[in-house]
Amino acid sequence: MNSLVIKNALLCDHRQTIKSDLRIDRGKIIDISPSLKDEHILDASNLIVMPACIDLNIQIKNHSHSNLLSIQDKAQRGGVGTIVLDSLPDQVETLKFFNTQSHITFISSAIPFTLETIQNLSTMHHDGASSISIQSSTPNDALKCIYEYAQFLNLSCLCNLNHSFGGVSAQSPMSFKMGLSQIPPFVEELEFSKFFCLANHFRVPTLIRALSEKNLFLQTKTTPWIQSEISIHHLLLNEEKIAHYDPWAKLTPPLMTKEIQDFFHQELIHINMLTSLHREFSTSSKEQTFEDASSGADCLEFYFSLLFTELVKTNLLSLQELSAKTSYNQAQFLHLNQGEISIGHDANLIIFDPQESFEISHPLYGKKTLFGKIKAILSPKTGLHKVN
Repeated sequence: MNSLVIKNALLCDHRQTIKSDLRIDRGKIIDISPSLKDEHILDASNLIVMPACIDLNIQIKNHSHSNLLSIQDKAQRGGVGTIVLDSLPDQVETLKFFNTQSHITFISSAIPFTLETIQNLSTMHHDGASSISIQSSTPNDALKCIYEYAQFLNLSCLCNLNHSFGGVSAQSPMSFKMGLSQIPPFVEELEFSKFFCLANHFRVPTLIRALSEKNLFLQTKTTPWIQSEISIHHLLLNEEKIAHYDPWAKLTPPLMTKEIQDFFHQELIHINMLTSLHREFSTSSKEQTFEDASSGADCLEFYFSLLFTELVKTNLLSLQELSAKTSYNQAQFLHLNQGEISIGHDANLIIFDPQESFEISHPLYGKKTLFGKIKAILSPKTGLHKVN
């Protein structure tokens, strides 16, 4: 990436918002000061430059070249510059190769336990895996061994609370009246307790993905080794969305009650990370009865604008707080040299217009006007890419 000066922009990260010019050379931020000059200049008057979002909770159909290109396109439009994908050993190699030409940074999180066998985590780490992705259904003896590897390799753990109890809705009077199978809160509490004990014993940074239970969140606040994550959908929607058995509102974890949603709004400042919770599925798999439909939401291509419109413009978060929860905290968790606008950091950035709006028509959100349109994304590998 050749030298580039971004002029007249508002620079915002988790620490501050300032008006200044920004010089980037060979993928690094090398100068932040007024009145910079260069052969290559981008005028960003009335625009904001921020660290690109880092999403640690995206699941895709497969790691094929065509599918990764599709995800790359959606991520650019959604303001996401780095995506972490749960990966088997051969998929770690695939992502390592794809990264050499991608505008988006794809990072592997090693799947450590398959076919009743612990994978060679040292090799996967050497090939580019930056963390370990663990299911709570993993046998206890394997969990202990995996955390020993994580401690030795200095890797963080991304943890999913899964169980065999079934259920498609949160336990509540409404879901009971609807006749839906429910997930009692104690089910996730049982799964959470494993990671709580392991993280504290081995002192391994551990992220609990997509929290939706009040008691579990409160427990994450009692230890520095557990980080909390919540999806944008669980902040903006609640179980009323499924009152008419809308399969497009079927998510994992299920949408919460209004009471729990309000609790997370009040605690939003203390939540460490946000996620798009992007999932891939066919339209036909959603056009089923609620119980049989696929679970998930495909909103990656307007993720940042949804965050900006619904959290920043409504004053639930400041823009600096949003930057912390979508980029800085993730970068710190994974030991990445990005997530803030400072000299020496990777130029993994987005440029957006806070005033420009656009319309979406989406099965989950309906017709909606969003602000904060992404105008360009900067990659430390491939440079500036304008977004249509």
